Amino acid sequence: MADQSPTVQRLAAIGGTGIPVLQLKRLDEKLNDGDKKIAIVGEFHGVVKPEAEIDAYARKEITVEHEDADIEVQKGDDSNKVTPDNSALRMMFLTTHIAEYVTSLQSKPVDDATRNIELTRSESAVLATLFAKFKNEQLYVKQLLADATDADAPPVPFQAATIDKLGKARRKLAKATVADDEDVTSVNYDDVRLWTNRLISVAQTMEEELGSVQGFALAPSSDYSLLRAKHMYDTVEGLTASRDNLIYKVGNDHISEMIKIIKDVSADIEILDKDAYVTELFNLLDALNPADEDT
Repeated sequence: MADQSPTVQRLAAIGGTGIPVLQLKRLDEKLNDGDKKIAIVGEFHGVVKPEAEIDAYARKEITVEHEDADIEVQKGDDSNKVTPDNSALRMMFLTTHIAEYVTSLQSKPVDDATRNIELTRSESAVLATLFAKFKNEQLYVKQLLADATDADAPPVPFQAATIDKLGKARRKLAKATVADDEDVTSVNYDDVRLWTNRLISVAQTMEEELGSVQGFALAPSSDYSLLRAKHMYDTVEGLTASRDNLIYKVGNDHISEMIKIIKDVSADIEILDKDAYVTELFNLLDALNPADEDT
């Protein structure tokens, strides 16, 4: 049966072939019909309001969960949950990513005579992105302890005090690099230099703590990203025995990693990158709100 949804009709018109477009089942239909139990999809930002996305799938009795969610093994049972994005692996990725970045700053002088103000701001933005998930440092310690029995997780012997120091250096550096757009001289270069060096020092301490684990070798952040992707997939695959009608959203890079490293994707799982998932969502919105099309 030809798909008469406005989205597909527009695509067909653009193609100009006059060939009927065959309708493939939408993601929500596959999940509701039991063709698939769980979808792992790439995260998008700013395309559709999160509330609209969640509501659209809720109307189809499908739950949307995000990367760092604790997911019920049995829907409605809050006592037994799993976390596909393991806290220890996430911590390892963030730590090594930060260490790699701040190490690159060591050779760069930080003063108003040699640094361009926009470069400083750019670095501040990168740092803010990298450190965003460290804003609740004690929560990470709690999560790491909770994940200690996970056989797939690496040892993470960070001291709580070290994580606190990392958080403080991040916050101080972010504050030091904030400047009024009309007054670039308000950037405090002495503080930028101080907290950049302090951040490097903390990263080195974390490496020392990691190195104290017998037989442990620090890997590049890209390796930990791959391990995170595999752990996400393996955990979600395990959920297919007890869960259905679930969409699990991850960073789109993790979708590429899963496609690269998972040789045999379970027949119960649909993996979609960001673009494919956005198309699925718009097709669902078309079906739910046909009167709103092209307005």
